[in-house]
Amino acid sequence: WVVRGFAPATFEDLEQDLEETRAELDEALEQVALLQAAVRVRDERAAAAQGLVDGLRADVDRLRREREEARQTAHEAARLAELAEARAEQAAAAAAASEGRGGGDDAETGPPSRTHVCAGPPAAQEP
Repeated sequence: WVVRGFAPATFEDLEQDLEETRAELDEALEQVALLQAAVRVRDERAAAAQGLVDGLRADVDRLRREREEARQTAHEAARLAELAEARAEQAAAAAAASEGRGGGDDAETGPPSRTHVCAGPPAAQEP
């Protein structure tokens, strides 16, 4: 076959073109293999990163639950402390009132009750 401006190709020329094309194809296939390997590495890293992200999200969720439980526990402890303080105040008031009925003049409870009955003088001891 004849192409204008070119000499007819010989078998050797065609064979050499074929070898060059094969070499180019082999080089392109090597590049494809390298790119595929790079994509696999990227995918593996992306999967590992996604695993880390999922693990961190699970940790965040767990920590949020624990924080909420701690908040509720602290709220309950504060409520119980207030209750204990109120009971302690009631007990102190009851003790002060009881002490006041015993005859002492106390600033908190006031003078002894007028209805308080004394047992009288101490009994005489026998010799």
